[in-house]
Amino acid sequence: AQAYIADITPPEKRAGNLGLIGAAFGLGFIFGPALGGLLAPVAIEAPGLAAAALCLGNGILAFFLLPESLSKEERSHRGQAAAPFRLGDLGRAIRNPAIGRVLLLSFLFTMAFAAMQPTFPLFGAIRFGLDERNIGYLFAFLGTISAIVQGGLVRRLVPRLGETRLIQLSGAPFIAGLLAIGYAQSMGVLLLGLALLALGFGGTLPSIASLLSRVAPPELQGSVLGIGQSVGSLARILAPAWAGIVYDHWGIAWPYLGGAWVASAAFLVALALRPQPRPHPVDVPT
Repeated sequence: AQAYIADITPPEKRAGNLGLIGAAFGLGFIFGPALGGLLAPVAIEAPGLAAAALCLGNGILAFFLLPESLSKEERSHRGQAAAPFRLGDLGRAIRNPAIGRVLLLSFLFTMAFAAMQPTFPLFGAIRFGLDERNIGYLFAFLGTISAIVQGGLVRRLVPRLGETRLIQLSGAPFIAGLLAIGYAQSMGVLLLGLALLALGFGGTLPSIASLLSRVAPPELQGSVLGIGQSVGSLARILAPAWAGIVYDHWGIAWPYLGGAWVASAAFLVALALRPQPRPHPVDVPT
């Protein structure tokens, strides 16, 4: 999906349109828990079966309704038709320091966020006595803010600030949100922490994807974005296991306090990034 957006979007609008993917994720974060909550009383298997049905329907719709993003002429112009894909080319691209730094950013920010998701229901139940429905409301609150940021604010800020600057600015609320959640003793502080985390997450992830599409060679853009998704998936594999270990051994706050340390490392990497020149739309004479 990211490669598709990158294909059909000029560079100066890419982060905003990639933010729409994040906004869709945020909306899913609102309606998904609600749907699961409605189906869980029917049968314990019902939420998983509903998720499988949604994935199947998504694949069918994509197969029949989604046109190819680039014509044969455009692919040939980019060298994709004339030069077949070679794994060695992708390996050389990944070893490019600029690409490597952006992939590291994606891994660290995603890991910091993914550590929160599986432990938060336990955290909310123990510290605040929240049940499944209330946890669902809090996830919906997080998803709503994230959707607004990714679908609205990012597309307005990136043309003014650039992806690198927006990632740097978003790192601070990302870290502060995790710290606030970890230390929260009242519902007000918890809501503030979730809002800050959603603001930071919403600003970093689409900007990282857009920046990755810009530092990648044009003929390998889709492949490098695919590697970016794989890096994010690796973070979502490792983070829950790590969060569970620190939760058991150090206490219920440590998935968030530890996540703040991981996000701080990502913030330091972001500060070392060299800003990319911001492209401007070409004026078309009338």
